[in-house]
Amino acid sequence: VSTQSTWGITTSLFAMFARVLGRSLRKLSISKRCVRLFSSRFLYMEEDFEELQAKGLTQRPAEPTPQSSTPLAGICSDYGRSLLTESSKSLTALIDKIALISLSLDEAGKLSSLANHSFASPTLADGKGFKDIQTSIPKETLRNELVEAFGVIQRRHPAEVSVHQIVLLTKVFLTFQERNLQAPLLGIVDKSFTQERCKQARLLKGDVLPLVEFYAGLVLNNNRRTYIIMDQSIDIALKDVFPTLSPEEMLEVANTLYTALYEKLSRHGNEVRRVYKYIVEQIEAKLPTPSEVKKGTLLRLLNCVGFCKKLGLRQTNFFQAVETLCLSFGPLWTDLKLLMVVLRRLSAVNSAQRLYLAFAEKFKGAGTRDERRLREAVERYDSRFFVGLCESLMSCEVALFQSEYKSADRRVLSRKELISRLQKSSSLQKGRPFFEMYGAKLLSAITTLVTERRTGDRLVFASAQDQMLLNQFLHIGAWTLYSGRLSAKVSTDFKQVWESLMSEFEAGRVEMLNERRVVATNEMLADVVAILQRRGFPFQRETRILSRHCDLILPSERIVIEVDGSYHYLDDSSGRADNQIVTELRNIFLLLADWNLLLVSVFEWQSARNSGKTESALAAHIERLRTEGVATSDRFAIEFHVESANS
Repeated sequence: VSTQSTWGITTSLFAMFARVLGRSLRKLSISKRCVRLFSSRFLYMEEDFEELQAKGLTQRPAEPTPQSSTPLAGICSDYGRSLLTESSKSLTALIDKIALISLSLDEAGKLSSLANHSFASPTLADGKGFKDIQTSIPKETLRNELVEAFGVIQRRHPAEVSVHQIVLLTKVFLTFQERNLQAPLLGIVDKSFTQERCKQARLLKGDVLPLVEFYAGLVLNNNRRTYIIMDQSIDIALKDVFPTLSPEEMLEVANTLYTALYEKLSRHGNEVRRVYKYIVEQIEAKLPTPSEVKKGTLLRLLNCVGFCKKLGLRQTNFFQAVETLCLSFGPLWTDLKLLMVVLRRLSAVNSAQRLYLAFAEKFKGAGTRDERRLREAVERYDSRFFVGLCESLMSCEVALFQSEYKSADRRVLSRKELISRLQKSSSLQKGRPFFEMYGAKLLSAITTLVTERRTGDRLVFASAQDQMLLNQFLHIGAWTLYSGRLSAKVSTDFKQVWESLMSEFEAGRVEMLNERRVVATNEMLADVVAILQRRGFPFQRETRILSRHCDLILPSERIVIEVDGSYHYLDDSSGRADNQIVTELRNIFLLLADWNLLLVSVFEWQSARNSGKTESALAAHIERLRTEGVATSDRFAIEFHVESANS
């Protein structure tokens, strides 16, 4: 026994040594004769035999024919049975094996299209069908076989998989959500999802949605390497099949990205910008006619608008086309919830002027049927909803006001000049009848909230709804009050409540419990902080001023510094873009709240950084705000520019 054991160990060690030596010789391209010397079944693993056989260096020994598994007899074809009983080696056989197992496990029928997939070899099953396989073989065994097949493809054929086959593997992964499938699938995509393959792909309509859903998952889970590979090529893969989709199918694809990513995308989330721009352009080319529009279609189009705003895409023609469809949608004027969504989405991208003017027309006392129905709808909703509607209208007015003074010098704006412009604005006066009519209702809503939330000498807002209502009123209050569109009595009461709230905030007697805050962190902000520290300016970070959390403030000088990255701009890739409406509203609000404002944009900061003048320019702007504010008894909003720093 001892002799046999010693011989067995010696043989094993020799075999291991011979295998390593054989591989080394082969990698060093030693002569075929040396390779043949070690090309035996005893010395080489299975993968090595396949590689040598492909090069014609050896003949693989015949493998014993596996015995068919008894439970599979009569359930599927000979080919299907061989897939489950043999160790599949070729890529085609592995893909077909995955299809067969997936169909067997798919109780909900989500993968029924795999049975006739264009690259599947012979019919995978016959007779009693796939469900019989599931009853004959344990699910756990089938799942293990599935994971093993994915792994073999990743190890042996990662660069051979076609885009069609990637789609199939993606469908399987998304259906079963098996975590052990993710790593091999990512490895396959890394190697195979190339632009050349995508140009050759001829995808089917049913392939689009799973491919986009998988792409969204990569962005969401921060698989950056694989996401970048897909981002460079996914629109090429979709270019033949996407234009053939119906408008509803296109919107379903766009909505998949919206649903998966809208709330979770980072503030500077341009991860899917290029691909989403392509999708929106295709949707724009096939927009439904006004007679075909339904409420669900309209909501999906508005989701597209919202996501474009989130990504900073200025698709002006698309936005205007959506506005036209909304105007022609009859139920819009009695469905106030839909109207509020429409106004908010389109005003955020500066495309709701016609809608706002149509709304204002209905409150001119014409006594039409539409006007009566709209007024009844306004009266029917509670105060919280009404405040939300007022905020949506205010967003439209900010967009109108912005376009009205677009040609004016925007680098410097004083508080006095802003109030004068608000009161003289012809576009804002169009909304006067509505705010005169419902100003008292708006005032009543906030007065009730403040009374209910007062505890001693403090105001405590615990719920997110209360906090949102308060923030909305602070915005609407400043905007409506200083534009002079309320009746004399309401205006006096309104001003008293608004200024009282301002003093409560200033004195620190307002508490916002469990408030969600997004702390801005980026390289540009870090640069500004470092300069303020070096120059000895006393500052605070992420400080709340009324309804706004500000990046940086210099309390003693009443100066707010807002560092605006790409998120704050709408860009059509043709140059410097306009502020988003939410950014414009922030600037107006802080100026009306009696603060100086220094706006540092990502475009100007980069330019100053390249010239090495960031510190001197920033210090000059701060000093300018200090001196001019005192000299003129006014507040100013100025934009950071190197050229105008000392002017």
